[in-house]
Amino acid sequence: MFTKWIAALSVIVLAFLLFLYKKDNNSAVVTLDTAEQQWLIEHREELYFAPDPFYAPFEFFDDKSGNTIGFAHEYLRLVEKKLGVQFKTIRASSFAQILSLAKQKKVVIVNAVTETPERSQYLLFTKPYIEVRNVILVRKGENKDVSLADLNGKKVSVVKDYAITEYLLKNHPNIKYDIVLTDLNAILNVAYRISDAAILDIATASYFAEKEGISNIRVAGDTRYPIRLAIGSRKDWSIL
Repeated sequence: MFTKWIAALSVIVLAFLLFLYKKDNNSAVVTLDTAEQQWLIEHREELYFAPDPFYAPFEFFDDKSGNTIGFAHEYLRLVEKKLGVQFKTIRASSFAQILSLAKQKKVVIVNAVTETPERSQYLLFTKPYIEVRNVILVRKGENKDVSLADLNGKKVSVVKDYAITEYLLKNHPNIKYDIVLTDLNAILNVAYRISDAAILDIATASYFAEKEGISNIRVAGDTRYPIRLAIGSRKDWSIL
């Protein structure tokens, strides 16, 4: 199952990067009006963001170089190029900390983020630039298909402050949630029988299963609640 999804994911990544390349060649910069140009000049030194350290393959720190990589990060770099700006970087230890920094207005954008009612209280969102389904992972040997309703009373690992976690806590309160800080934590909890299941997006699950050599888990169901990655920006800075 994971081999098939990894191959499909590779095609998606290549197609996405080709799309960026073509768009970049077609239009080097974005035309801004006078007010927008002046705003960027006045706020150039305040444009901070915190890349997600572990959200592979979308945005994460490279093990060897320590640099931020991932195709959502490349998308942001293209936005910078078209606007003629460069966002300054703050290092965060988790996605939960990134959202905390956004609430405190210490970062002005959050990259690779799904819009939710809670986040909309302090962020504005672009249109999503990629959509990937969130799935239910179980250990191999458990051969039945699984729905969210089947997880009632089960221990399920989910990542702190993810959009899918916010949705599940509100709409499926009978699940016993194990809140972790990273997708890899969630996957390993299933692999080592700490949790009965984990819920995360198929792209990230595929990446870590391949990278870490985790072969004893499988996709058992779909949540019907995908991630829709966009860029969030400070709500009080609507011009941004």
